[in-house]
Amino acid sequence: VGAADHGLASLTFTSKTVYVIVYDLGAGNAATNIRKCSDACDAEKAIKRANRALSVDIEENLLAHASLIARSGVQQCTVVPLILAGESFSREEELRRLAIMENSLASSLSSAGIRFSPRLLVDGLDDIDPIKKDIIRAAAMVGDEGASAKMGRLHDVQLPCLNRVRQSIMMETDRGAKIIPVKKICDDVGSASSSVDIEEIEGCLRHMASSGSILYFEGRSVGEFVIADAKFFFSAAATVARPSEITQHDDTLNGIPSHLPIISSDDADELWRSISFISKALADGSIAMAPQDFANYMKEVLVLSGTFIPYKTTEGITNYFIPSLCKDMPPTDDSWSYKTQESWRTTLASSWTFDSSATASVMNALSSALLSHFSSMPEDLEVTQVMIWRSSFLVQLSPRHTE
Repeated sequence: VGAADHGLASLTFTSKTVYVIVYDLGAGNAATNIRKCSDACDAEKAIKRANRALSVDIEENLLAHASLIARSGVQQCTVVPLILAGESFSREEELRRLAIMENSLASSLSSAGIRFSPRLLVDGLDDIDPIKKDIIRAAAMVGDEGASAKMGRLHDVQLPCLNRVRQSIMMETDRGAKIIPVKKICDDVGSASSSVDIEEIEGCLRHMASSGSILYFEGRSVGEFVIADAKFFFSAAATVARPSEITQHDDTLNGIPSHLPIISSDDADELWRSISFISKALADGSIAMAPQDFANYMKEVLVLSGTFIPYKTTEGITNYFIPSLCKDMPPTDDSWSYKTQESWRTTLASSWTFDSSATASVMNALSSALLSHFSSMPEDLEVTQVMIWRSSFLVQLSPRHTE
């Protein structure tokens, strides 16, 4: 899963699942290597510096994925770290990196109720069949007694109308439907049954979503529809969640500087209306919604997944902060140091200490809160520059010039 698709990926997470996260122990990050020093004091500092760099690499490339799984609310899941060892490190260096990784995993996931298996070391992914067996074996090691017998069982409850619900969705899909109203499914099931229990139908939809055959979300208006064509849905979502996609339609956006990872509610609506495959589906009835209802539905689902983080300006306008559009910090060691000369850089004035690992969503929540806060300034100040990165936020304030 790429960083840009973190939020979208969470929409497909299901309970009673084994999640495999491939990680290279920071092999491609030179900062994680321990620099050789002749002085003992310098050597100790070099080790600490390398350990900090490795912890950051683990946070960004392993824990970010694991935390996303934990925050999604799925139950009875196991994370299997698949480590690409190869010949990148000596055995001693490999053990150092593995120890830091396992400590980070333990502190990050233990409180979230997600189990993680002993890590698997592989030389590569060329021969996947033996790796599959090792993954199943590793996942079983952390499961409860009788876990193997439970594998594949999604729910213990009986769902008498499951086949009728499935048939209704299949018939609509055969007609080209991409998003189906739950009411239509209820009508189909009701025509073949003397009574319709909406809670039972919702249970069937949850069951089918757990097996990955459909996408179904609970809560407010998002629970009124079933996504039968996942490819269509993710393509539509990607138009506002990926930098390459949103840049192609830059001419439809207005009112917000293009370098900021932000889109207004109105601009998102206009962007979806401008996409040909979406407008075609709306026109031919593949989506049983009006264009504005479809846009509202997409925004609610993207907020649910964390792909959109809404905030209101002081004028009451709803904007969405899009973390997947944030870039990494510039690749320099002194970006926030007094040693820098560039005008956009500055010295950090505030910091926070977390007792344990900070969740991956902390910076996203902080950035959206700052965007909302700085949308209104006192009469004598104005915002002249805003820059947002994955782990940093810069705002430049200047005195407002009045005639």
